[in-house]
Amino acid sequence: MDAVTKAARRAQIAKDVAAARRDQQGVALSKLEIVEKLNELPAFAIVGADKSFVPLQVQDAAGETTVHDVAVIWTEPQEAQAALAQARAQRPDAAIGTLPLGKAFALCEGWAQAAGASRFRLQAHSKVFPLFLCEELSTDECMPIFLSRAEMVATWEEAMQRSGGRLNPPDKLTVLDLRLLVARMQQGGIQDWSVVKFVGTDRAYAMVEEGQRQETERPPPLE
Repeated sequence: MDAVTKAARRAQIAKDVAAARRDQQGVALSKLEIVEKLNELPAFAIVGADKSFVPLQVQDAAGETTVHDVAVIWTEPQEAQAALAQARAQRPDAAIGTLPLGKAFALCEGWAQAAGASRFRLQAHSKVFPLFLCEELSTDECMPIFLSRAEMVATWEEAMQRSGGRLNPPDKLTVLDLRLLVARMQQGGIQDWSVVKFVGTDRAYAMVEEGQRQETERPPPLE
């Protein structure tokens, strides 16, 4: 093989490698695409009789300074119910409203606006909003991301029972902050973010269903 042929072959190999790397490069998701994926999960907020957000007084991330007039949004229904009891002391008409998590995240990040408040906070148990990933549950077609570690373990156990595998907790567990995940999804990378599937908790979906039932049973307003 002469030098010219060798050079041409090396150039073709380099071209093939570059093409393979491009194929492996995950496409960045737009804000709208991320919001649509997050919208698969419910979120909860305190609203008034007119369905507008009710601003609350909350502490800052360090728990030191009180921040006024913030519309707080939760993914944990029990936390929203606890806040409702306090809000009704000042707003007897206060109730728990539901909205998609994607819309809630967009409000908190300034991607969208809503009536009743100008500042929004997505409330979590800690300074970060934890999400749980399990590599052993992921496939090329679906990468489930859980809001609850308990839900992730339950899904793992169900999958293992169906396949006859081991019931021990998964070995490769990743905890990732929601905002960090969203930043990565906007950047692309080697991960195909289009296959992400967010998984909520049964209690959150149950609260949404209960709210819908109460809404249908509510008598129509008097004309």
